Amino acid sequence: MRLPIFARVGLLLLLSPGSVSVFAEGAPPEARALFAKVVESLGGAESLKAVKAIREKATLLTKSPTGSEQSIDVDAWSSVGAPLRQSQSLTISGVVYVRVVTSEDAFMSSPMGAMDMPVLQKETALRDLRMSALALSQKMDDPALSLTMSPGVRIGAIETKLLVLRLEKDEVKWFVDPATGRILRRVSQAGPVEQTTDYSDFRTTGGMTVAYKRTISAPGQEPATVTLVEYEVNPKLDPKRFTRPVAR
Repeated sequence: MRLPIFARVGLLLLLSPGSVSVFAEGAPPEARALFAKVVESLGGAESLKAVKAIREKATLLTKSPTGSEQSIDVDAWSSVGAPLRQSQSLTISGVVYVRVVTSEDAFMSSPMGAMDMPVLQKETALRDLRMSALALSQKMDDPALSLTMSPGVRIGAIETKLLVLRLEKDEVKWFVDPATGRILRRVSQAGPVEQTTDYSDFRTTGGMTVAYKRTISAPGQEPATVTLVEYEVNPKLDPKRFTRPVAR
């Protein structure tokens, strides 16, 4: 099953940082220590607590429905924490499409007009915002947040550790380099399938360590690659970006 491009792009961005606290007191000490190392690798708890929004400009390389390579320019604005909201502009062959999801509304628009986002796509997009690394770290005192650790898989030359984070009914898996604390792979539910995102080309931007290359794969879909061009911390979010256009 191939997800529509709007749905796929919505799941590609946001490797976000966090902070550690007593949220995982019931977790094994090794799991808590690894989570703390992840936080440190992302920039450290104190500097990350102040992050309220992220802007990412990127190039997405994927396959078109006809099988040819397709390059899409993406400009994504995302909040961290309540109220959850994300606005993405996608430029495909010179035509601009917009994808917006908030707690109250979700729609896709094009030069032809706006249409409701399918319920499953909205739920998936909101879950990804809730379960980003930054958002999870800011839930550090939430008793509903749990953490477990087990052996991971080999990624390149690195034997990773698997951290599974659960918040109420949602779950995300991180495959972490135990030496550096970097998240090398993220696995999460994307509709009816699991989607895998591999991270590389780590750079320090705005006090945070960010993966500038992300490779996305899922069963039955062509892999897609996202290359960041710009990364901005705490941009001013214009409310108009999240408002449904008035029908003409």
